[in-house]
Amino acid sequence: MDIQELVFFLNYVLAAFFINYYLLPRYLYRKKYLLFVGWIVLVITFVIVMEEGVLEKIYYPDTRGTHFPGVFFNLVGALPTITILTGFKFAWDALTKQKQLEQLQVAVKESELLYLKSQINPHFLFNNLNNLYAYALEKSEKTPGIILELSGVLRYMLYECQEKFVPLKNELEQLGNFINLSQLQFEERGEVIFEVTRPLPAGYRIAPLILSVFVENAFKHSLSS
Repeated sequence: MDIQELVFFLNYVLAAFFINYYLLPRYLYRKKYLLFVGWIVLVITFVIVMEEGVLEKIYYPDTRGTHFPGVFFNLVGALPTITILTGFKFAWDALTKQKQLEQLQVAVKESELLYLKSQINPHFLFNNLNNLYAYALEKSEKTPGIILELSGVLRYMLYECQEKFVPLKNELEQLGNFINLSQLQFEERGEVIFEVTRPLPAGYRIAPLILSVFVENAFKHSLSS
């Protein structure tokens, strides 16, 4: 590449640099479209003036520097190069924003799940401790079984649910314990039937406590409550 061509190319590079690191973040990404277009027009005008009024008179004083070929001719020469240089940065910014958005969506889902767990654990524990206290006062034979089921559910919530996904078999097993404990709240006032009618797929995993939310709401809003 000749020194003349390098200098002309650097003129385009400087314009693209200004667009990429000043105009894009300051105007386009902030949705100030009219200001962005106005600045683009000024930048292109500056590029043409530099090329026709300065560079060509320095490097081609007896040929190209003697006349102005017109705005359209200059745009055909300048716009493709500037557009390509700007497009790389714009595409990179778009990919970065998309990655940040995906990370944010994952963080929101995780925070929602953590919030869900924090809501289930105290509410569930409080209700079942009250039930356990009542059965203990009556010296009911159900008390040891209640303690065992409650212990299993709490252990599952506190330890196994720290994983992002858990085996579906474990989730359904704890769901059964959850239902048995929840039934204690209304005793003989209603009947709950819990059946797994299809064979569980081997190795299938699920987000923890998702099913418990529906079951808890069913007990909370049922007529028997």
